[in-house]
Amino acid sequence: MPGGNAHAAGPATTPGLAMTSCAAVLESSGRAPVGRRTELIALYVDHHFMTDDDQCETYGHDLVTGAAVTATDHAASHFDGCARLKVAEWMPPPETPDEEYPMYLTTGRSVYHFHTRTRTGRALELNAAAPEPWVELASSDAAELGINEGDRVCVESTRGSIEVTARCSRNRPDTLFLPFHYGDPETAANDLTPTSWDPVSKQPHFKSGAARVVRARGE
Repeated sequence: MPGGNAHAAGPATTPGLAMTSCAAVLESSGRAPVGRRTELIALYVDHHFMTDDDQCETYGHDLVTGAAVTATDHAASHFDGCARLKVAEWMPPPETPDEEYPMYLTTGRSVYHFHTRTRTGRALELNAAAPEPWVELASSDAAELGINEGDRVCVESTRGSIEVTARCSRNRPDTLFLPFHYGDPETAANDLTPTSWDPVSKQPHFKSGAARVVRARGE
């Protein structure tokens, strides 16, 4: 199904907007030439979606295998202008904790940095607020492992290990959190995550994995 913004090459796809106002904004921003206001129309107000066999450019994919849906399969479904909603069944993550790596590992952002810090790392205030990576774990897990706030620890998975500072927090028990902004070989969080990816979106499975945390040598 098509989607997106109104532009010079096609109509608006969001019903309910004041089309003349939308056109004026586009013209003022240079995204639509002057004099094309009347060409902007709203789609789907008649509840007919572009799912007819002769309107689809592609037919989607199987959400489990990633295999392309064929024209024959699409025609057999008889969408015939109805919206097509696909339900993704729950599937377990590609890697789960075990006796050797008993904790869930997830990665994410810090409020102070964006992606790999190519810009935020140059901002003195932002870099000073989060100059180096860390791992967050529940205070209950830290106590059981003999880890204190500020200790240097090693986070390990089947793919490698990194050494970071421990933060004992209200984190979910049995779960480790690593920020992904730091790309040095000794601290790169994604060196520990699974190397598989979603078959349709091709998004890598950076948000789940299995790991363990131990005090670094010399601590």
